[in-house]
Amino acid sequence: MFKKSFEGNEISKVVVMVDGFDEISPHYKETVIDMLQVLKQNSLEQLWVTTRPYLREELENNLHQLSYTLEPFSEDEQVEFLKKFWLQNLRHLEITDQQRLEIYAKSLIQKLAQSISDKDKQFTGIPLQTRMLAEVFKDDFISFYLSAKSEPEQKEKLDLLTLYRQFIESKFNIYFNEKSTAQAGNMVIESLRMNSLEQLQKEHELLALEALFTKDQVTFVQSYHHSTFSDEELARIGIVQRKNEGKPQFIHRTFAEYFVAEFLIKHLTKETTPDKQVQQLLLNEVLIEMDCRVIRAFLDGLLETSQPSKEALKEYGENLHEQWNKRKIHRNVTVNTTALHETAKEGNACITAFLLDSLKSGESFSVVKKLLLTKDHYQQTAWHKAAEGGHVKVLAKLCNCARELQLKSEELRNELLLSKDRYEITAWLKTAQSGRVDILVKLWDWAKELQLKPEELRNKVLLSKDKYKETAWHKAAESGHFEVLVKLWDWAKELHLKPEELRNEALLSKDKRKETAWHKAAESGHVELLVKLWDWAK
Repeated sequence: MFKKSFEGNEISKVVVMVDGFDEISPHYKETVIDMLQVLKQNSLEQLWVTTRPYLREELENNLHQLSYTLEPFSEDEQVEFLKKFWLQNLRHLEITDQQRLEIYAKSLIQKLAQSISDKDKQFTGIPLQTRMLAEVFKDDFISFYLSAKSEPEQKEKLDLLTLYRQFIESKFNIYFNEKSTAQAGNMVIESLRMNSLEQLQKEHELLALEALFTKDQVTFVQSYHHSTFSDEELARIGIVQRKNEGKPQFIHRTFAEYFVAEFLIKHLTKETTPDKQVQQLLLNEVLIEMDCRVIRAFLDGLLETSQPSKEALKEYGENLHEQWNKRKIHRNVTVNTTALHETAKEGNACITAFLLDSLKSGESFSVVKKLLLTKDHYQQTAWHKAAEGGHVKVLAKLCNCARELQLKSEELRNELLLSKDRYEITAWLKTAQSGRVDILVKLWDWAKELQLKPEELRNKVLLSKDKYKETAWHKAAESGHFEVLVKLWDWAKELHLKPEELRNEALLSKDKRKETAWHKAAESGHVELLVKLWDWAK
């Protein structure tokens, strides 16, 4: 039929589509380009060629034609895709409630974007990645759909490791299956497959290091044996493109960040002394820099199931101690930030444990203490950061570490629990503002455990004020945290505050702008809170 269409006068009605130009064997690439040039000279209706981006420029030059780029899914299209996928693939579920379907899909897209700092939602904008998300969270959606919950109760962070591992494994398997002509199941073939996948993993890890860091930062990469995968083979797998000039390009930055985390966890768990340059990369870049946030998220997940070796803990502990001494940091000197501040802010409980355990392994107890109590340029400790982010696991690890160090009660009380930042805000006030009742309860229990007297609980915790004279009542009312406000009222009664104290110090307490919690709730439009405040006033 193709040949016949060139014989008659109806040639202009023919559309030729060449799909996957990048998958053509390199030996035949020139032949196919010659064929395309011949076709282009004929009066075809249309000629379409699709390729991955790395061959775009070559095609544009040879065909003298600028290319089109497929637009990613918009957020609405991502949600629509998830809905249609689950409707089609979960027919046994008999999905009739479209609203619940939409609630879960929207929540999942937003939570993933939060987890990987993808504000523009570019990751799930690629249809293949949206499908990957739909597959991995299929069972979670079923659980929500069959429950009586009005909102999905997803984890603080999505299980990105499972998501990425499944996707990468499927890509590697497709590549191997295409390459191998032997029957699957044979032990020799399976051994070859595993070896090939291991080499692919290593190759992607090294390319990820090159993609995200400068040559000076990763000079150690040169000492690793590179596999023999050609540029075409890597591009065909579809995760990274390697070019002769410039850095390797991954389909999304998060894949490079995932592979870097995988590389680092292998070094942390090896029963040998870690490479000095790898140590420096982890301590000076990965655990500190803002643009390494997603690597830290992956690394934290990997540390949940992989315990660093004793050698690694000891080496990193000594490095941290040396780093501390070089900077000549003391408890009363502020710094821009520390690795502990960054990981506490992001809720990385396993990295927090790794840092503290490393120092304890090297018996650097004085440094552990200083790190716990050090304040950044906002005059905040790691304790503040964890409370502000609502990270209860990190707070627990910091508290347990302080107990192990046998800090004096007044140090625990004044320099952790009641410590104020530059705006005179305590962890208590931060938590009231974030609305995390569970953490507020923990802080209240710890305050009592530290044997604060009733008047201290009253003045330094429950009714404490920041620089702007705002109490926890103001912050909860402004943010609309109903449960927090109710809890504060319960504790006020537990402390047997007199009616005039409840009236003047809680309900009618004024900040610097002469505003009460009532004003804050009204300005923010929290009607439910206003009703409760009115009831209490009566």
